[in-house]
Amino acid sequence: MLEGENQARILLVEESPTDRALLERALRNCVTVVLDAEAALEAARRQSFAAVLLGDALPGGRAFDVLRELHAAVGETPIVFMTAGADEEIGEAARDAGAAAWVVKEPGFEEAISSLLGVMTTRIDPPSERAAAPSAAARDLLVLDVDGQRHGVRVADVEMIARAVTIVPIPGTPPGVEGCIVYRGRLVIVLDLRARLGLAPKPLDENQHLVLLRATRRLVALRVDRAIEVVHLEGGLRRVDAIDVGGGAVLGVAQLPEGPVVVYDVDALATASGGDVITRTAGAHDGVR
Repeated sequence: MLEGENQARILLVEESPTDRALLERALRNCVTVVLDAEAALEAARRQSFAAVLLGDALPGGRAFDVLRELHAAVGETPIVFMTAGADEEIGEAARDAGAAAWVVKEPGFEEAISSLLGVMTTRIDPPSERAAAPSAAARDLLVLDVDGQRHGVRVADVEMIARAVTIVPIPGTPPGVEGCIVYRGRLVIVLDLRARLGLAPKPLDENQHLVLLRATRRLVALRVDRAIEVVHLEGGLRRVDAIDVGGGAVLGVAQLPEGPVVVYDVDALATASGGDVITRTAGAHDGVR
């Protein structure tokens, strides 16, 4: 779901009528649809877009060439490359060609893209600007669903949202660490939010999301049932006693129309889940592919 001023147009370059319909519905018709490379480049040069969605099934098999040309045309506008295949080499090639994210067209992919775009198209000010104007992006929250409970993190802390992939356990890590994944050649620790909340373990499901977050010292990830939406918090956070919820890793509670949302401090969450072990283990394995 896209919020605020960036509910502007999304450029959708997709040949498949079925996939086009799914994305138009998920993005509430805030899309400009083109069917081929020439039309995409013409639209990108003529108009500014909040983001570009590019399917790989283009005539002539020129998807990566078109991706490079689009990246040159739109500059810093994020491009999401959508493919039918799940080969990691495709994702690496897409990122090398200028894609900000790679999404596999699995069932429910349109909702994952909607959540991803909510993060990617939300304006995030540089730290110096945020310090001077805390009323802007500092109050944008990504709302997460964990076992029917709504939790939140600051959009400014979000690196990206991805479909859940296999999480590899790490021997000797504390209970707050679920395991690790590899992201762009870097080992990323996955924190166990369910254990932290006192919830029963839940098997990994491909429809779940991994939310990659920027802690001060490195990236960490949370496995959640779903990344729901990005919202702008009009008021401040209500402070809570650290003993009540989150064990000291909570910034506060946001009161939204759908009910209260617990908002986490990413640095505190990573530290309370075994920060020393996280830094030591991940640092020893950086560069793994």
